[in-house]
Amino acid sequence: MIKTTHIGSKILSGFTNRCARVNHRPVIMMGNQKTGSTAIACLLSKATDSEISQDFLYALRPPGQHLLFEAGVPLKKLVQQNRVSFSKQIIKELDLIFCMDQVISCFPKGKFVFLVRDPRDNIGSILNRLKLPGNLDALSEKQLETLPHPAWRYIMEGTIYGIEGNGYIETLAKRWCCIIEKYEIYQSQMHLVRYEDFVADKVSCINQLAEQLGFSVVKDISGLVDIQFQPRGNRDISWEDFFGTKNLYAIEKICGDKMKALGYKSVNNDLLG
Repeated sequence: MIKTTHIGSKILSGFTNRCARVNHRPVIMMGNQKTGSTAIACLLSKATDSEISQDFLYALRPPGQHLLFEAGVPLKKLVQQNRVSFSKQIIKELDLIFCMDQVISCFPKGKFVFLVRDPRDNIGSILNRLKLPGNLDALSEKQLETLPHPAWRYIMEGTIYGIEGNGYIETLAKRWCCIIEKYEIYQSQMHLVRYEDFVADKVSCINQLAEQLGFSVVKDISGLVDIQFQPRGNRDISWEDFFGTKNLYAIEKICGDKMKALGYKSVNNDLLG
């Protein structure tokens, strides 16, 4: 009975996917992990009564990141194979920023949202999510084996994205910069949302974003903004205490110019020596 049900579910899922129609005018949300993306996407969905699809690459086996960035499977093919995910009005798939040329080719009438967060908080939140420290020179194989999904290892190692760093902190800092560089190339076609602006006034941020995207706000989300959509990291520890002076300096040295362009200030010169 269990086997029959399982097979029946797979057949139904395949049938549903074949019958689904790709939305050629979606809103696609991209950027780095731990930028408030889940909360922003879900609140936008609630405010505008729009259907949402999230993180389809993570659900694929092998992971979609491997298929796209290592095996070279065209995004167009993955879209057709995952029509249900691409039938929604809002699609949150952060890593698509790394193949923005293909995204625009597949969805020339789409609208694109770019999410960004101060790299020190962003990297710290990623490491908090993975229960990893920020003050080491390198991670051990044992620590990498604790990661909850292969896609997180891709992020920590960087190689499938063409990112090479001397240690995990440098790799994550270069990843942040690489993502910002993608945004800089396509910024005229993207709506920028800073995590810090979202946190400062969630309702206004979501309503303003909805207006920019051409959505009508049909629901008051003020009662939803305090819902915790993802596990919350430790916000009580300072950057220097979490990273140590050396790793904090490395992040700011690598990301400094792009931080400044986005309104993020470096810590005082005395700390950096």
